[in-house]
Amino acid sequence: EINSLPYILREATDEDIRLDNENIAVEKRAQELATKFAIDNNLQMKVLSADLSHDHKNITINFASDVRVDFREMVAFLAGQLKLRVEMYQLGLRNGTGLICALGSCGERLCCGRFLRQFDPVAIKLLRAQGLATNPKRISGVCGRLYCCLSYEYCDYLKEKRAMPKKG
Repeated sequence: EINSLPYILREATDEDIRLDNENIAVEKRAQELATKFAIDNNLQMKVLSADLSHDHKNITINFASDVRVDFREMVAFLAGQLKLRVEMYQLGLRNGTGLICALGSCGERLCCGRFLRQFDPVAIKLLRAQGLATNPKRISGVCGRLYCCLSYEYCDYLKEKRAMPKKG
């Protein structure tokens, strides 16, 4: 069911915690290897995360890049090092930023890491309608794009703006 909590089987045992720690170590090693390979081979990509499957047969490497990246050599290298099937997924800048779950300028966790799943384009007209300055440093998020919140606050601003007196 959408937005419901996952079903809990039981409280984690010491063995479950040990396995989880091992999985985290494998994911960390995979991310480090992928990052080092990307740097050594001048691949224009940023490795964001590594996720080990529950059956321990494959690992998914998520990365962000503005350009198309040929990562076939990286997949072969990682598969040889980790003895796992390797899958690579290229994420957009906003999706990738959501993975790191940093804090925004508002002091809250980033919207893309907390609840936003769909990223609508954010246009400059949204800034003008809300009376914000067009200084890129003040209106750009961690990903370097315009704040996502500008788009989902836009309708409220338009509605409230109609009730406000004209400037002057």
